[in-house]
Amino acid sequence: MRLFGTLVAALVLAGCGGDGSSEEGIADKQPTKKQYLARGDAICADAQAELARLQPKIDQARAASGDEQIELATDIWRDQIEILDSFSTEIKALGAPAGDEDRVREFTRSLDEGEEQGREILDHVEDGEEPPQDLVNDYAQAAYRGNALARAYGFKVCGKEGG
Repeated sequence: MRLFGTLVAALVLAGCGGDGSSEEGIADKQPTKKQYLARGDAICADAQAELARLQPKIDQARAASGDEQIELATDIWRDQIEILDSFSTEIKALGAPAGDEDRVREFTRSLDEGEEQGREILDHVEDGEEPPQDLVNDYAQAAYRGNALARAYGFKVCGKEGG
């Protein structure tokens, strides 16, 4: 199985995920852009720290084989999706600065897309299957897109290249 290239790429993410069901925070509150960026970067830092804690398990999974590797990969994907879902929920709860609703919505949609693809990958891993390469590529592209959107919007921690 070649499950681990995607796992490593995921640790580079600012965080992506979301349940795809709600954008309620975007319209409920309107922080200033400065407040949004500061709060968002704090949320990103927490998510990045959580993702970094997965690295020893990833290293262990790379060295494993067979059922042990599948079990570890499944645990890693479950943990990662949980972290990314929490990140997305917190980001959405911030609301969006006035006039920036569309840009924030585009960013949060990229998070939703990444999580959806991550869950599809998890389904394959749980079944002991290698995820289709197109799905892995789509997941990575959603992550890179989300990171690019975060950087372009002005985040300093979210979307930071190299972790």
